[in-house]
Amino acid sequence: MVFGSVQSVVRNLESFNDANFTLMVIDESHRVSLNEDASYRQVIEHLRKHNPQLKILGLTATPYRLGQGFIYYRHHHGMVRGSEESFFRDCVFEQPLRLMVKQGYLAEPKRLDMAIEGYDFSALKPSSSGLFQEEELNRVVAGSRATPGIIGQIVERALDRQGVMIFAATVAHAEEIIGYLPRAEAALITGATPSQERTALIGAFKARELKYLVNVAVLTTGFDAPTWI
Repeated sequence: MVFGSVQSVVRNLESFNDANFTLMVIDESHRVSLNEDASYRQVIEHLRKHNPQLKILGLTATPYRLGQGFIYYRHHHGMVRGSEESFFRDCVFEQPLRLMVKQGYLAEPKRLDMAIEGYDFSALKPSSSGLFQEEELNRVVAGSRATPGIIGQIVERALDRQGVMIFAATVAHAEEIIGYLPRAEAALITGATPSQERTALIGAFKARELKYLVNVAVLTTGFDAPTWI
């Protein structure tokens, strides 16, 4: 059995010239691209050359990908979800989020209708990848009159909370948000935050030394804060 990141494996394919690899398990399998030149696809095709009977099992909590739709073609209940081009043919098991909330594995999500002005994203259109362009997002959120009111209400509602995570649309948006939070209780993490500093800030948040942690598309896949359970 071999464990490895796709980045490590694709750089060392010559170490996997073995027909004994019969099963490939991919975590966060929504990252498997339809592009045959992508890293995952290179690894898969290399292993298949040595073993055409290779089985592939994908695991993901997000089987729907922006710009593509469902990453599999058919659900085990018989419904067709994705397209014929989907890499994964069948979803063989699904654990519904509603059931996990009911069983206590996930916190119940609560939607609050704030009685303040919000952002108007109605004019934005996603790119071919399904994502919005940062420049266009900045036009909506950066310097918006809505931001101070939104953050003020977050602070008000978080008076009896010990930890609050805020997800910003862009770096400029996050930098504005951090300016409205109590300076000694808040920190900002972006893709440019050095690794050691990022680790220290996350550690301080988990230790309840920081109350607010603002981030931009960083604390998503794989982030866990079990101390808040």
